[in-house]
Amino acid sequence: MLDEHLKPWLLELNDFPSLEPPTLDRYVNEPMIAEMFNIVGFHITEKLNTKKRKILSEKFELKNVVQFDPKLYTREKTFMQRKKEEFFTTENMTRERYLLLRNGEDLSGRDVRVIMKAEEELAETVNFSRLFPRKDSYKFLDYVEIQSYSDRLLESWENAYAEKRAAGWRVLEKLCLKGVHFEDLDC
Repeated sequence: MLDEHLKPWLLELNDFPSLEPPTLDRYVNEPMIAEMFNIVGFHITEKLNTKKRKILSEKFELKNVVQFDPKLYTREKTFMQRKKEEFFTTENMTRERYLLLRNGEDLSGRDVRVIMKAEEELAETVNFSRLFPRKDSYKFLDYVEIQSYSDRLLESWENAYAEKRAAGWRVLEKLCLKGVHFEDLDC
C-alpha cells in the first residue's frame, strides 16, 4: 500500500490468529474482530419471529430490532444506471465534471445506496482509519488502471462532505424520506 507521500507500507495478514484464553492476543483480537464485523455491516439476515425479536431486544437492550433487507444491497443496475456509469467513467471524463455527481438532485437510487453503505461503514470505525474514499482520493485514483463509477461517486461525495459529515447525512436523509434509495430496485 502507498501513503499520500508514495511511501510503501507492508500490511501483515494473520491467517491463523490465536484466540485461546488467556493469551494477550485475545484481548487485542476480539475488539478488532468485533469492530471489523460492525464495519462490514454484519446483519441479522432472516425474518425473525416474535419470540426471537423479544430475545434479541432483551439481550441487547434494543427498542427495535431492525432486520436486514437484501434489496438495499443488490448489485443489479437499471439500463439508465448503466448508461450513467458509462458516461462518468469514460477516459476523457474530467475530475471537475465527475465531482458534480454529489448533487443530490442527480443521485440515483443505486448511488444513494452506495453512499449510504460507505457512510454506514465509516460510522462504525473506532480504531480503524478509512483509506478510501477520502477527500484526497483523487491523488490515488490516478494509480488505478480503471476507475470505477463507485470510486468517482464516493470521491465526489467525500470532496463535498468529508469536513461536514452531518450536512451529508441530512442530504441522504432527505433523499431516503423521498424514497429515492428504493426507486430502481425493480431492475
